[in-house]
Amino acid sequence: WDLRKGDKCGQDVKYNLPITACAFSPDGKFLAHAIGYDWSRGPDEYYPQQMKPQLYIHQLQQTDIVAPNR
Repeated sequence: WDLRKGDKCGQDVKYNLPITACAFSPDGKFLAHAIGYDWSRGPDEYYPQQMKPQLYIHQLQQTDIVAPNR
């Protein structure tokens, strides 16, 4: 997120479910994020077979954490 412009710097992957949690490793080299149903649409919209939670771990590069010059 570019705070100066109030806009996202980039987008890697689109998920079918919302990101429900994320955290950086203590050394800042990895970003873990979980996707899954967030219950915003209530229990009637939850389909367990199609909405299985998933965990992703992304090794960060310097270009991932520094905003590009615009």
